Amino acid sequence: MMAAAMLVVSVLALVACTSAQQPHVLDSFSVPQSTIWLYSGGQQSNFNCVAPSNVSSVTLAGGIRKLQLSAPSNTNATYWVQLGVLIPYNQTTAPFGVQSNNGNSNSTIFQALYRLDGDTALCSSGSPNTQSYYPISRMVSNLNHNLQALGAYAFQFNASASYPNQLTVTMYSPTGVQLAQSFAVTLFNSGWPLFVPYTLPFSDSSKWVSGSRFTGIVGAIEISWTVPANHLFGINNVQFLITPTSSISARVFTDCGCNGFNEGIDMLQSGVAVTLSIAGPCASLTQSQITSSSGTVTFYNLPSGCTYTLSVSSGLNLCAQSPAVRVVQLGDTADFATQGTSASIVMPPNVTVMCGSDTSPSSTGTATVANGSCGGAMLSY
Repeated sequence: MMAAAMLVVSVLALVACTSAQQPHVLDSFSVPQSTIWLYSGGQQSNFNCVAPSNVSSVTLAGGIRKLQLSAPSNTNATYWVQLGVLIPYNQTTAPFGVQSNNGNSNSTIFQALYRLDGDTALCSSGSPNTQSYYPISRMVSNLNHNLQALGAYAFQFNASASYPNQLTVTMYSPTGVQLAQSFAVTLFNSGWPLFVPYTLPFSDSSKWVSGSRFTGIVGAIEISWTVPANHLFGINNVQFLITPTSSISARVFTDCGCNGFNEGIDMLQSGVAVTLSIAGPCASLTQSQITSSSGTVTFYNLPSGCTYTLSVSSGLNLCAQSPAVRVVQLGDTADFATQGTSASIVMPPNVTVMCGSDTSPSSTGTATVANGSCGGAMLSY
């Protein structure tokens, strides 16, 4: 692993753009991310997560952000190309968002990738904020943002570029199927560090490739852009624009293996009390409901512009990555994942295989959970 360092920049006044539309913020860039560095062919990546102690004070959809730099195999630049999220001392957010920098006067174009996918299991099993030579994992799409429930009608971000550039936005379903992809968005030279908003309405066919769909649940969002020579570029304020809705939902399920997302073997839990607390600038209000046979509750006719918190009893034996208290926004559906009950494990019979033979689980068998609330589940390692 290479030592990670943060981008060093001069802190200049950031010109913020205001908008009359109501946003559903995906990334407020209140979670920093160490800079990754690359000057030759291949890729470098890292990820960072919302710390449990900060889950109520920061906004990062899905709780994890992944970054990656890549370059063709024949690349050999003079200087490092950088990608990271820097929060200056005594500030709570990164004014330049996710920032890329290529200081070479003449080099092969590098590619930057930013991904939100709710892969929170990686937060406990991997090494946050550590540079890796491997590409980011794209196996999990557990962002769980329902565009219709949100009332989302556009994707928006702010960008600053020292030279004209292009950017692409892609959204995936929970199974990893591409839902929508934008045409390349041309970003003009705004004069660093002036950030300007770019809005991609879902109804505008000139912004999205044919076949793009904006119904159902978004499991992952990617933003990709080139990092050409002599180029300084940043993205902040990543969000959906929404028509305000007045409901918030929650889902409670037994997460067999506590891998962070709801699979076929996981059981929805009825009879669990879920509490919604509403606070300033609105009048304080608390409501509670019991989950139905589908493991869900929905709170309707809520006031807008408030602070909303969903909570369940900490005695539920929740998975480590599933806090009992969650700050949410109107239109959100929050998942509360509990651990399965005690069970025994059934091991497959011993199998002798020859060198070069198939040793996949389909040939050699897989250990399964024999009983308990996760009976029938296959073990993962």
